[in-house]
Amino acid sequence: MTLYFSNICSLFDDLHSPVLLQAERHRVYGLREARLVLGLKRSLGLGISRVNDLEGYKTAGNGDLGECVERVIASGGPPALPEVTIDEVDRALHAVAEDCRFSTPSVRTLPSPDEATASLFHLFPRLSPRSAKWLVRLVLRTAVPLDEATVLKSTHFLLPDLYRFQQDFGAAVALLRGHLSRFPPKPDALSEVLLREQASTLLRPAVGVKVGRPTFHKARSIQHCLQLTGKRRWSVERKYDGEYCEVHVDLERGLQNCIQIYSKSGKESTADRAKLHGTLRECLRIGRPECKFEKHCILLGELVVFSDLESQILEFHKIRKHVSRSGSFIGTGADSQAHLHEHLMIVLFDLLLVDDDLVLARPLEQRRARLREIYFKKRGRAVSAEWRVIDFAAGGAGKRLIDHLAASNAARCEGLVLKPCDAPYFSLSDQATKGLDGFIKVKKDYISGLGDEADFAVIGASYDARQTQKNGLQTIKWNSFHLGCLTNKAEVLRSGMRPIFRVVGTIKQDHCIPRPVLERANELCAAYGLSEHGRCSARSFDLTADSNMTMGMTLAKPFVFEVLGSSFDKPANKGFYMLRHRRVRKLHEDRSWEDCVSFDELQKQANEALSAPASSESQEVLLWIDKIEKSCKRKLDRASCQTTPQSVKTLPSPVLSRRSVHKKVSCVIVREDTAEHLEDPAKRVRLTAARRPTPGSPLADVPNRNRQSTTCLRSSIVEMDKVEVTEDRQKAIGPTDHRLISTIQACSTIDRPIASSVSHHCFLSKAVVYLRLSECSEKTKGTLRKLTAHGAQVIDDLSHWDRDSFSHPKLTDTVSESQAYGDRQKIVLCDPTESGGTLQECLDAVKGLNGGKFRERIEFYDLKIVDQLDCTTIAGEDSNRDAAQRCYLGVVSYDEDTGMMSFIDHR
Repeated sequence: MTLYFSNICSLFDDLHSPVLLQAERHRVYGLREARLVLGLKRSLGLGISRVNDLEGYKTAGNGDLGECVERVIASGGPPALPEVTIDEVDRALHAVAEDCRFSTPSVRTLPSPDEATASLFHLFPRLSPRSAKWLVRLVLRTAVPLDEATVLKSTHFLLPDLYRFQQDFGAAVALLRGHLSRFPPKPDALSEVLLREQASTLLRPAVGVKVGRPTFHKARSIQHCLQLTGKRRWSVERKYDGEYCEVHVDLERGLQNCIQIYSKSGKESTADRAKLHGTLRECLRIGRPECKFEKHCILLGELVVFSDLESQILEFHKIRKHVSRSGSFIGTGADSQAHLHEHLMIVLFDLLLVDDDLVLARPLEQRRARLREIYFKKRGRAVSAEWRVIDFAAGGAGKRLIDHLAASNAARCEGLVLKPCDAPYFSLSDQATKGLDGFIKVKKDYISGLGDEADFAVIGASYDARQTQKNGLQTIKWNSFHLGCLTNKAEVLRSGMRPIFRVVGTIKQDHCIPRPVLERANELCAAYGLSEHGRCSARSFDLTADSNMTMGMTLAKPFVFEVLGSSFDKPANKGFYMLRHRRVRKLHEDRSWEDCVSFDELQKQANEALSAPASSESQEVLLWIDKIEKSCKRKLDRASCQTTPQSVKTLPSPVLSRRSVHKKVSCVIVREDTAEHLEDPAKRVRLTAARRPTPGSPLADVPNRNRQSTTCLRSSIVEMDKVEVTEDRQKAIGPTDHRLISTIQACSTIDRPIASSVSHHCFLSKAVVYLRLSECSEKTKGTLRKLTAHGAQVIDDLSHWDRDSFSHPKLTDTVSESQAYGDRQKIVLCDPTESGGTLQECLDAVKGLNGGKFRERIEFYDLKIVDQLDCTTIAGEDSNRDAAQRCYLGVVSYDEDTGMMSFIDHR
């Protein structure tokens, strides 16, 4: 039976509620309006007047290019014969995709470019006007009014969900022909519910085919999030600002080609992410006896860029320097070169398949436990996501959620993702009686008053026919608005100099501008708009913009948009920061463009939002808690989840107490990934900020109840447990001077506010320093005061480092060594000239950690570096670097090949 393309197009026009059809992921056509117009002009033999009609899509009111093509072909007589079939259209589109290098490798064969495009344009003379319209829209991937779920369900009731699960039509049909072949295609309603539950247990992902993601729901407030969670247990996971990665490993394809990586959109990006392959082979032990699987596995993670120099995850835009797009590095024109200390890191957060073990059918907590067994951690290369479990049936859940969101914001993460602990990764069963289906995203820009925002001057506008087609607003003349920032604001306000605006971005109508704002903006554009070719003298300002940027018109008098964004980012080929994921909140007619953010103010705001907090992280958490609570329409009940019981000592960071020395005592430490083992909620203790802010500090006005109940999540969102430090363990570390401990406690506090004069370019400001001194003297006190001024964190013993996380046995009290001040560089200060061999004693203590298998880098410096560093000015950065080189004694590092620690002497 021959199926003609016109039959499908008639279905498109008969449906009146447009729904976007998910585009075929593997094909990329690379054709835009300009190339389509040129090809149609030749294939249809159009004259000048009909070409002008074809280009009418550039003007509002004429519709998109598809509608213009429909009118032009309708005016040229009946189409030629024979009629075009669906197979001809599919072959032509596939030929075009084969020629585009951005298509997936399985599609590309690189035919002749002329033949590829010619096969498509040769179809248009044989198409009816309506069919030509929809073919243009298919190529441009604008709007296709077809509900794919309705069409697929008409074939089989499971097909829509199976297509969502595997994201490949062939793989979805293969499931129906395999394990699900006995299921009837159209059962009654009651049977459908039961059959879905049975089918969920039979779902098995195919290695080499992208697995679909669960539905994500946006929490618009804390109250809304609590409504979505219900009374279930949820895992609260930090959302890292990176690129989604789905890693498929198939050892049956051979060790060299066993890795396949898929992006969030479903495209295969294995070659583009080649710099990650080495990390994956090492952390999964591929090709080694320690590998935990025999055939294949599927893992999920987030791709980020990590800096060894700064010991932290870098900003999102750094990724484009390390990840190509179909072999090309796009958007890096204004970026610096990739540095040697920057490299890709994967943050793993889920496991779906291991050999014949169908892990994705298990609850989240079991999937995480299995994930820990599969891979080996490597700091800065492969780590696990930070998480914690909250029981929303218990009291104080809302307060704990606020604490975690505040800690995430203070750590400059993107937000939180909540995942139900009792649910599989993907389910076909009816969730109406089981609770919410999918995950919950909580981000600061979703909640009113918490996102990054600024007022921008709208200096011009343009028209994009594709935006109108998607939203159905045919009467809108301008739907893309160009934002500008003054580069000479001080001169304009002081002396009335002619304003100079720099174009910093564009906001389009699609989901970013409320309809009332869009309509009012069009009225203002009609009143103050100038043509694209209008004289500059007609404007009240000058413009600085990219040479490749075009505006439909500029404004004689700019108006003001209040713009909300999700943090800041450097746009492609731009050397400045701009709001990310920006959308318009309001149009302010009571504000002048002179009140808008200037270019320098915008860059300062971005730097403050992206850099480490000026105060300590715990203070930043308190400030965020206050902001979140003020954003709530009603205060949450925090009484049921207040401070830790008095019998349990609380610490300002996830480490052992300094008082945990000679005697056998109980203390609170961080234990990574053990939330599922703490069955008794009474045993779960909360880490609180114990220090009261000094008078006049930024926290002086924060409510006292916030200060008492803040959860300090400096390095991870994990559950707490109790362990013991024995006398034998203390003896292994070395003797302790009680007077020295008292001096350290008096001179150094973990949550102290760092003075505004301290430069955070001082490397000690991000370090935890083990200080080995023989006596408590005025010299010792002076040294401690100087270290505190530099922003360093001082410890008096190494007991909290003596834990091996890499063997990581389950259900034990083993604590991750990387969780002991995990966000800080570890440094030992000693005097190599002092009698008693202090340096050698420190080396012996460090090299004895974890039985000689401590796997983190520890640097040794001469104590005199404290007097040689300049911590007050950024200008002292170069001299600090020289001082660090002079005082650098060496480094203790772990050799993966020999399995031992060694000291590399740099003296």
